[in-house]
Formats: sequence, C-alpha cells, structure tokens
Amino acid sequence: MLKKLFCLALLCLGVNANATVINIELDKSSYETSDVITARFLVDDYKDGLAGFLLNLSFLGNKLGFVDVTFGSQFTPGADVNFTTIDYNNGALYIDEANLFDNYLDLAALQQGTITLATVRFTALVAGLHDLNIDNAELWDAVSNTNIGGFTFNGTKIQVNGVPAPVSAPATALLLLPAVWLLRRRRA
Repeated sequence: MLKKLFCLALLCLGVNANATVINIELDKSSYETSDVITARFLVDDYKDGLAGFLLNLSFLGNKLGFVDVTFGSQFTPGADVNFTTIDYNNGALYIDEANLFDNYLDLAALQQGTITLATVRFTALVAGLHDLNIDNAELWDAVSNTNIGGFTFNGTKIQVNGVPAPVSAPATALLLLPAVWLLRRRRA
C-alpha cells in the first residue's frame, strides 16, 4: 500500500511539474517615468495546439498608461479574429484571439515551444512598484475548441523609478540684486 501511495505522489508531482503556465515577461527589470513598458504574455508547455485565448488584465490606469496590443503570430495560418477592449476607468484590458478555422495539426506545428499570445505596451506614468495582473484566463484547445483546464497564470510587479525634476538655476540678475541694493544704499 505504501508503494502505491508513493507512486501516486510521484505521478502528481510529475503532472504538476509539466503544467501549462501563462507568464508575463517584461523587456526590462525597471523603468523610468515616461518609459514604454513592454509585457509579453507567454504560454509554456502546451503541445496539443491552441485555437485561441482570452486574457483579462488589471492595472492601475493612473500609474500605467495603456499604449497598444500586438497579437502573436502563432494563431494565424488562416482566418483569425482578435479583439482588444480597454476600460480606462477600471484599469482593465480584455484581449481575445481565436482561430477556429485551421486544423489543430497546423496550429500545433506553429506553436512549438513557447507560445506568444500577445505583447502589450504601457507608458510608465508614476514612480513606484505597480501590479500587472491576469485576473482571468482561458485557453481553447484546437482539437475540440473547448476551454482547457489545469493551467496557471501569474501576475508581475513593474518597478518604475522616478526621474527627479530638473532644478533650474536662478537668473544671474536675481543673484546680483542684493549687491545692487547694497551699492545703492551706500551712495545715499
């Protein structure tokens, strides 16, 4: 009995070690205010072919300004549909792409290794440590066109360093004003 439990535990660990994960990859480790932040959304360890995805992202719109979305090229052997919806008031971004027309073998051949779902760009508006989260994610299997389960997704933190405001030097005339005042006072 103990051997069976041990084998079952090893099987569970093996399944979890190869679980499909949606990760966010940033182009740099930290940014300055007004820099453009590029975040790639990647799927690792899915081998059967994806027909599409849906990502619901959240961010603080007063800290990160949305710029644009570029979809990955691994869903496009034929006709595909993609949508982007931004809710500026709530700091929510909805990204959706589907290819329901191509054969799963064609899609699986395009999607070997890491799959780039989309690349999203933001502008760093304010200094600080800002969250970029995946609130919900769906992946659709290319064989059955159904939502797959058993995957995980992660958020990330974006470090934005403040650029100190430039300190303007006072005008030379203002620096000389006390000396002029003293000279006028001595003449009187």
